[in-house]
Amino acid sequence: MLRSRNARLALGALLAVPVWTAHAQTTDAPHNRIGIGVATIPDYPGSDERRTVPLPVLSLRLGDTPFYLGNPLGGTPLQAGLALPLRSHWLFGLALSTQVVDPRDASRDDRLDDLGNIDRTALGSAFIAYRARRFSATLRSTSDIGGQHQGTTVDLGLRVRHPFGAHWVLSTGPNLRWANGEHMQTYFGVDPIAHPTTSLPAYDAGAGIQSVGGTVQLGYRLGDWTLAGLVNGERLQGDAKDSPIVEQRHNFSAGLTASYSF
Repeated sequence: MLRSRNARLALGALLAVPVWTAHAQTTDAPHNRIGIGVATIPDYPGSDERRTVPLPVLSLRLGDTPFYLGNPLGGTPLQAGLALPLRSHWLFGLALSTQVVDPRDASRDDRLDDLGNIDRTALGSAFIAYRARRFSATLRSTSDIGGQHQGTTVDLGLRVRHPFGAHWVLSTGPNLRWANGEHMQTYFGVDPIAHPTTSLPAYDAGAGIQSVGGTVQLGYRLGDWTLAGLVNGERLQGDAKDSPIVEQRHNFSAGLTASYSF
């Protein structure tokens, strides 16, 4: 694959899902956390080229209200939402957010020049979550409300926490993403009528499971500071894996973060 020609960030896909944060999954308290890190990610889903990007950490609860800023329950850190308790351990939430950067900059790869960019957009989401001391599960539906044809995705993430020693916590679990036809066509489809100069063959990507994978996160807490290392792997599925845009079906991302709790 030809190297990209500029250095714009591809953080949007990473922060959408699977979840990449150093929030309450690594420790039991407190509720507020800010920080920064660095990650290596694919140029776009299915790319065999990589880039290094900043990885922000933000998780803020607004007093005793159900409102929050950041991504304590997943998704992009540029998010505002509310999480309402339903019953013991269960939460229901709504959120508005924006992607950090454009999900795809076609100028990074000569093969994609004629397909155009996928511009960042505003997102609306609803989720239900189960939170216990060592286990959590989140089901989140996210839709493009900014008119950039990114459609709707549904993400399921499970996590099990394994504390060990006085300062360490290991968090592991699987991820699954379903996407509707609009999302799949935008990210993986090739329309020669809309893009007549592309050299890629026509391809119609329909709704279905986009990817399955897993996340491993190791956190070390020292006082109010937490250092975390994260690795996420996924395999594209269905119409996504067969797209002519895709160069490899297995993708992984890895990152390191440092955050302060208060």
